[in-house]
Amino acid sequence: MNVLVAVASKHGSSLEIGQVIQATLHSAGFEVDLQRSEDVDSLGGYDAAVLGSGVYMGHWMRVARELVDEHEAELQAMPVWLFSSGPVGEPLSPHE
Repeated sequence: MNVLVAVASKHGSSLEIGQVIQATLHSAGFEVDLQRSEDVDSLGGYDAAVLGSGVYMGHWMRVARELVDEHEAELQAMPVWLFSSGPVGEPLSPHE
């Protein structure tokens, strides 16, 4: 099984998570391709996808959202796992 791990990472932490996912899947016998979200041109040849992004202001990075939007039909036809990296939940107010 060929798996794409595509990550949008501003400072590198999300990319590090993607690298761990890549290594784990590879050690389980999968063929794994790790790419930055902005470098993904096609999902052809992949049987599954792991997509991840850093979270800023409560949202995935633009390049990750664009990847999902551009490849929506292909992603619906394969197993997909998503991960987010960053603060989640209600943001702290300035006095907190």
